[in-house]
Amino acid sequence: MVNPLYMKMLSFLFLLLLPYWASAQEQINKRPKKEYLDEAGRLFAPAFGYNTFFPIQYDQTGPFHGPSFGFELYNQTMEGDFSPAQFAFFAQFSQLQSLEQSDIRMLLISFGGRFSFEQHLGRRFFLPFFGLEFGGVARNDVNWAPHLSPFLGLEIYHGKNWAWELKGSYVNALSSDMRQLSGGLLHTHVYINLWTTD
Repeated sequence: MVNPLYMKMLSFLFLLLLPYWASAQEQINKRPKKEYLDEAGRLFAPAFGYNTFFPIQYDQTGPFHGPSFGFELYNQTMEGDFSPAQFAFFAQFSQLQSLEQSDIRMLLISFGGRFSFEQHLGRRFFLPFFGLEFGGVARNDVNWAPHLSPFLGLEIYHGKNWAWELKGSYVNALSSDMRQLSGGLLHTHVYINLWTTD
């Protein structure tokens, strides 16, 4: 026959340990919270890059290529439910030269904004984005024209001190010379982060 005192002691011990057991189960079942990128805004980050331009009238001039320089005027990466996780505004200047006719040069000036497709960024590699540029485009043999250019891109690496970006756009010149000034543009550049809003 089981001693009643022994049963009372077991019941008391069970009731005493029950809260600790429940707490342990909760910790086991609780999923770790995923950390997302949430960084201070960046100001006036200089950018150095290279462009290749394929005009509509490709057979006349061939592709253009050349260096670019610019600034990322403002860049913000944050965790948000109803907004892009990253957005940026920039200015860019490019000097291009025809591969087939070295005397034909092209100047491209752009201001624009880009926005990530994602609302939460939990990694620093391969971040897709989209955006729109506007500005001016000219060749030494063609008059200056405004342009409006949509683009898609991929931030290959997004670091705390620098970022590497690749994008493709369609330069849409808004003039009667659009066939000479419009075309596809491939662009890559590296941003160097020097200042933040903190």
